[in-house]
Order: sequence, then structure tokens, then C-alpha cells
Amino acid sequence: MNLSCFVADQDYLYRHAIRPTAFRGKAFDPRKLFYFRNDQHGFEGSAIWDTLAPNLDLVHAYGCRLAAQRNSSTVAKPKDLQVYCGVYQFRASDFRDLKGLPGLEEVADAEVTHRIETGEISHVALKIIVAADWDDLEGTKTAVVDRLWQACRGPDKYICKSDEAMDPHPNSFLSDAPHSTTLASSPMILHLIKRLRFVIFLTLYRLYRKLSAAAAATSISQPG
Repeated sequence: MNLSCFVADQDYLYRHAIRPTAFRGKAFDPRKLFYFRNDQHGFEGSAIWDTLAPNLDLVHAYGCRLAAQRNSSTVAKPKDLQVYCGVYQFRASDFRDLKGLPGLEEVADAEVTHRIETGEISHVALKIIVAADWDDLEGTKTAVVDRLWQACRGPDKYICKSDEAMDPHPNSFLSDAPHSTTLASSPMILHLIKRLRFVIFLTLYRLYRKLSAAAAATSISQPG
């Protein structure tokens, strides 16, 4: 199930700040907020799409689940545990406009693609495709991260229930975003439309999962 065609330029995307991933020691490092992994044609990162996470409670809940999931998959020292600290916001157009931007002529395309990941329906992939003859991916990656950080708003800080006893909480070290320290919000009518899309898609996705599980169970129970 994919809604990439509905990701509009004016839609807001969110990037979670998690310690230690987005930190250097105890200090928040904007250069580590956006993580991009190399692939055959460029590099790819991720964010959360506001249409399928239409309020901050849902955005923050995802951040808490993400940190908890990472902690459950590894044995880490207390200082290395993943701690969700808050979120930064930017528009889909801030990413797409990286294509052809002066100083980033090697960027052939910048795509925002809806892609459900580990059951999270609001997840989107941020894909940078570079020119075929370009060989300085790390330099491009550094420039892309800087441009995205300059476009960010926030942070909106948050403390997960599992981290309430932390003192000080690492979210106190988050830096103010360059564009604005306050998150923007969609006009009321657009917000209502996004809420409706969220309810419809979530209902359909749950039905899809249920039918897929039933079909799988039927296939297993049938003799070969």
C-alpha cells in the first residue's frame, strides 16, 4: 500500500532526534540528525509524513517506539541506550527542491516516497539520486544535510514514559532549528482532510493485514 502520489510539496515531514544517534558525546549534533545510507544510485534516509501522523502525539509516539525497538534488538550499556528526545519539522518541498539547487548540481533527483516500514504507516523514504559520473557522495551528503537543517523548524521536545526518571534528560541539549523554533501547522481545512485520510488509510491497512494473515494461514493449512 503506497500513497506516494499524495505527498504534496506543502506537506510537513518530521525527523526524530534520538540519542546517541543524533549526538556527539552529550551534545546534539545537527550533522547527525539526518542519517543517509549509500546505495547504487545515491543515498537514502527517512522521515515521518504528517498526513499519516496528523498530530504531534502520533509523531512522538512513533519516536518512542523507534527508540524502544532499537533498544530491544541489542544489548547496550545504559549510556548507549537509545533515548527519544523530540522532533524537527520541514516541508516535502524543502527536500525536493534540492534537485538542481546551486551548489548541488550533481543531484539528479530528490524523491519523497511513502514506504511502510516495520508496520509504521507514516514512514517515508528520502531518496537522493546523483549523476552517474559523480564520485563524491560524502560531500553531497554533507551539503544535503546542511540544507535540510537550515530548512528545519523546532525542536518540539518530548520525554517517553520509559525515560521520565532521567535527569537531566538529553532533550535539554537539543539545538534550536535555524528556520524557526516553533513548528508550523496546516490550515484547519487541510488538517481535517489529513485526519480523514489517516483514518481511512489506517482502516484499510488493518484490513489488508488481517486479510493477508488469513490468506497465509489458509495456505499453510492446505495440504501440499
